[in-house]
Amino acid sequence: MGSIITVPAITAARPPETIAVAAPGRHPLTFGALKAQIDSVRTALRSMGIGRGDCVAIAMPTGAERLVVQLAAMDLCAAAPLNPSLLPGEFSRQLTQLRAKAVIVMPGTEAGARVAAAMPGLACLRAHPVPGAAAGTVRLTVAPVAGAPGEARDTRQEDVVLMMQTSGTTADPKVVPLTLANIHAGAANVCATLALGPGDRLLSILQLHHIAGIGYSLAALIAGGSVFIAPGFDGETFFSSAGEADPTWFWAAPAMLHEMVRQADGKPGVLAAPRLRFIRVGSAPLPVELMLQAERLFGVPVLESYGMTEAAPQITSAPLPPAVRKPGSVGLPVGTEIGIVAEDGGFVPHGTKGEIVIRGASVMSGYREARESDGTPFLRGWFRTGDLGYVDQDGYLFITGRLKEIINRGGEKISPLEIDRVLLSHPGVERAVTFPVPHPTLGEEIAAAVILRPGATADEQELQKFAISRLSVGKVPRYIYLVTGIPSDERGKVRRLDLAEQLGLARGGIVPAGGPEPEKETPRTPVEQELIVMWQDVLRLDEGRVGTEAHFLDLGGDSVSAAQIISRVRRTFNVDLSPLAFFEAPTIAGLAHIIEAKRGAGPVHVPG
Repeated sequence: MGSIITVPAITAARPPETIAVAAPGRHPLTFGALKAQIDSVRTALRSMGIGRGDCVAIAMPTGAERLVVQLAAMDLCAAAPLNPSLLPGEFSRQLTQLRAKAVIVMPGTEAGARVAAAMPGLACLRAHPVPGAAAGTVRLTVAPVAGAPGEARDTRQEDVVLMMQTSGTTADPKVVPLTLANIHAGAANVCATLALGPGDRLLSILQLHHIAGIGYSLAALIAGGSVFIAPGFDGETFFSSAGEADPTWFWAAPAMLHEMVRQADGKPGVLAAPRLRFIRVGSAPLPVELMLQAERLFGVPVLESYGMTEAAPQITSAPLPPAVRKPGSVGLPVGTEIGIVAEDGGFVPHGTKGEIVIRGASVMSGYREARESDGTPFLRGWFRTGDLGYVDQDGYLFITGRLKEIINRGGEKISPLEIDRVLLSHPGVERAVTFPVPHPTLGEEIAAAVILRPGATADEQELQKFAISRLSVGKVPRYIYLVTGIPSDERGKVRRLDLAEQLGLARGGIVPAGGPEPEKETPRTPVEQELIVMWQDVLRLDEGRVGTEAHFLDLGGDSVSAAQIISRVRRTFNVDLSPLAFFEAPTIAGLAHIIEAKRGAGPVHVPG
């Protein structure tokens, strides 16, 4: 039986021998081999009794194998992409909410497997990459399961094929059920906006548990083009990846684009992507100056966009030249209608600010098991995005803020209530409120105001370490402030979006320009000296600004720059650092101690 997700939508779009999926250092996977791989994974899932109406969670690292497995699951049942770096407690909550029948992991990333073993009725499957085979070639090992094979009939347009979890105004994520019709409409919208065709190749640096990573990859394949799947984003290796991928387009968050511009500064000829047509940017506001810098660097238009999981994923996009692009605007709708409504639900004229509402074939029909406390997400058939903005006379959308209190950290949507709940479980905490603070590259960073119980002696570092043990690294507050009171309105309601300003933290940004004056302790070991050079280079600091006790976050460090330092440490010292190291030991001296401990007692040789 043919695969509905891929035939005729994908595999019929190109001859079987043409390239569909590629990855660094691997032979490419053709469209014919992609179909065979999807059929093989579907057969393995069916043998376990999985079929229409079931949900299969996928917690594999981003790569060609994950893309193939997700496409196969979507073609048989509902695929639920999960972040493989979730902690066991987070895995357990999400798998329970999804009512997953199975979870697919890759050997070596076993947190999901451990959780599955403790959950009755949840099977764990392991996806094994086949050594030496083309990118995306995978072998699925399954456990014997009693019962008949899963239903094998063709997937219908109304069937749910993706179960995405997205943060809402409650501590638990909401489940977004996307049908085959939603997914195909979303892909068609992207193809039409970007004029995608068989000659195009997407360089995917997105995580495949995000709707953008899934949606844009699917659009590229449906257009008959190909996808080069990178394992994620690393600013130091991006340009070499681009040279190998030979892309015609890629998607990036503003924080990623900022790092690309920084890495290319003063390095003429670093870019080797002669076929590049455009860059798609989304997930966070794009500063106009950054857009202009990127266009000068890459020599192609940068197209800002607006999307969300509930719209699978595109809502608007800046158009391709020669159409007009307006700096500061997220562009025009393609395939999705947008409107602006006032507080009373009435539509407002052009130029008037209000809540953005949308409707169209790609938009979900409703959250699964919506809670009454969430309020209705629809207004007379229009989905309420919770974002604020206006549409100008030419139909271009400008976003001005959010009604929702979700923190948008570099495109990662994080529920502040989930973090509140963790901090409040500390025995010394009486009250905790998590809120966003401005950040120059991520858009928003996570902060928390905490009131301690009488007699409690916990400090900011202790509370941060407490959070690290209970939250995945992207959710840990970068700044914790001990306060005696938290401002609220006359109803006793805290306005999280205003809290940074009310506490005096937002004037000029959360971190003063250049960071506070660091400690000037001189390096005592070759490792400390080498780390100082790395920090000065990655954080763009003048020589002499970094001492061994300088704090990484105080100097303007963030997750993107941490990733660059981790990459350099791996190459220089052959030591793998965890991102948690920048919380647990956020100084030169602290990181040097970790590196030396991992290398063992004795002197550490620094290449030079």
